[in-house]
Amino acid sequence: MFPPSDNRTTREVVLNPSSIAFLNEHNMDFSKWTKEGIPFVTGDTAQTLLENYQTKELARKEKLAAVRNASASYSDRPGQRRVELNRTEDVAFHARAMASLREWLDAPNSTNHPRRPAEPTNVGPQASPEGLSFLMPPTNSFLRRALYESIALEYPALLAENAGKDYPNQIRVLRLNPKEQAAREERLQREAWENLIVHQIGMWRVFMALSMASHGLNIPTDSITFASTVKDIHWDRVGNFKTPSVGHCVPVVVHNGYMDLMFLMTHFHSHSLPPTFAEAKSLIHSYFPVIYDTKFMATERVPAAMWNESTDLEGLFTRIIKEYNEMSHLVWLAPDSADESGFAYLGRESQAHDAAYDAFMTGAVYVGICHHIGQDPIYVAEGRVGSLLHILADDIDEPTAVKVYGRNMVRQSPFPTFSVIASI
Repeated sequence: MFPPSDNRTTREVVLNPSSIAFLNEHNMDFSKWTKEGIPFVTGDTAQTLLENYQTKELARKEKLAAVRNASASYSDRPGQRRVELNRTEDVAFHARAMASLREWLDAPNSTNHPRRPAEPTNVGPQASPEGLSFLMPPTNSFLRRALYESIALEYPALLAENAGKDYPNQIRVLRLNPKEQAAREERLQREAWENLIVHQIGMWRVFMALSMASHGLNIPTDSITFASTVKDIHWDRVGNFKTPSVGHCVPVVVHNGYMDLMFLMTHFHSHSLPPTFAEAKSLIHSYFPVIYDTKFMATERVPAAMWNESTDLEGLFTRIIKEYNEMSHLVWLAPDSADESGFAYLGRESQAHDAAYDAFMTGAVYVGICHHIGQDPIYVAEGRVGSLLHILADDIDEPTAVKVYGRNMVRQSPFPTFSVIASI
């Protein structure tokens, strides 16, 4: 992840030398990070971006509908007042520009066929895959507005737009047939949505999907945020994520994850944490109502001797795979991190501190610890202990889940010599 460059949404990135050394040691590609890192924003910023996008898209749709129906000219639109040209040179320029546009429109289509190569000039006819276009001469913003108004008034079926960075201070006028216009509208809508999702809200979208799964909610795939394509969007939905429940909550499993959870709050909720510890815990719980910390489970719910006193993630993983090798096959890796069957290569060289492999090890450790707890005679009488069905929030009562598995109990270890338990 890397913050977006937009001044409205960016934040500082702070690294200390020890962090850089650690990342270098584990093959961090800083160039790729800064150039291709996924952007992220806080919840308030994401909501603002989504609302602004929806407003602009709905306005654009209304404008296109009006142009398509040719039902309104500038003189008919309330609140619109046309530019008045008083200077002789301005009037003359405007007249010449509009005359050149009329000449182009009156010319036979054969001379402006879409397959014809673009003219080697920055004024006049242009060809493009989306149809015929004409570049108006460059001028200042005042005269460009006058041209926009005249084109809309005299030729409401034409599309006039900024000609882009290759032709600054110019207007491009497009003459499209219905098929070309539909293709262009589809492209512009897709590009605007992809820019919002990929280059603006970025990782916040994934964070909210995880939170919704943690609450047992269906992800609204017809909303602007979670649609697979722009064609799937229901335009009345922006941030209304109150969707039907799927019946159970999907837990978040971490290893020594107290600082990670706080990190998530400062990157996806607000730049600042709440003023009190109790409020911070409540905030985490509002996003992730069911949390299991394998560090807490290994130290507080299973005798430390079981792990030879070693409860670091890689040490736990090695011991659990040795004791319960089948546990590793209950957790899958993504295809690019696994063999052809979808299972991890357990015999390969350790890849600790690789994000995907750490997630895999955490999952395997969680399954293994649950299995070990399920074999303990003390807990056998608790019912479904060890079957993993306790992960469903409604399949085991809260006191039992806390007592046996440490549900919502997280090891707080900001310093090597200071360790307390935080109940979230």
